[in-house]
Amino acid sequence: MAACALPPPRAAQDAARPPIELQLADPRGQPLSLARFAGRPLLIFLFSTSDTGSQLALTHIEHWLLRRHSMDVLGIALQPDAKLFLTPYRDALSVSFPLSYDPQDVILSGHSDLGRVEAVPALIVLDAQGSERGRRYGVLDEAELQSFVAAALRR
Repeated sequence: MAACALPPPRAAQDAARPPIELQLADPRGQPLSLARFAGRPLLIFLFSTSDTGSQLALTHIEHWLLRRHSMDVLGIALQPDAKLFLTPYRDALSVSFPLSYDPQDVILSGHSDLGRVEAVPALIVLDAQGSERGRRYGVLDEAELQSFVAAALRR
């Protein structure tokens, strides 16, 4: 009988996905809340400043943003001493979106609302309510990035 049951309505599915909450800080060490992005979809870019894959992914994200201005992006550095590297990284690579870090390293430990992060670079799409809709690891070119984000937001 259970195999014949209809899936719950989309509203019920959405209610089951709690919003992601993270305790982040900006490059100056000031608290940064995901509430800043409430009501709009958000692409979270998890990266390491010393990772060449992360730098390539950043290039694709920046080019994608030039063509799609309605999506907010937040970078989160996942590495020891991230605060020390954020400003030079942002300035050297002309990053156009906010960068942050996890001052308590709970994301790296897998104990945040993001759960286990397998690798960097990683991309996570949050819907307008702050719930995770999609996750991808590795470098995505602009077309792959557009396809990933569009598919995640249709779910």
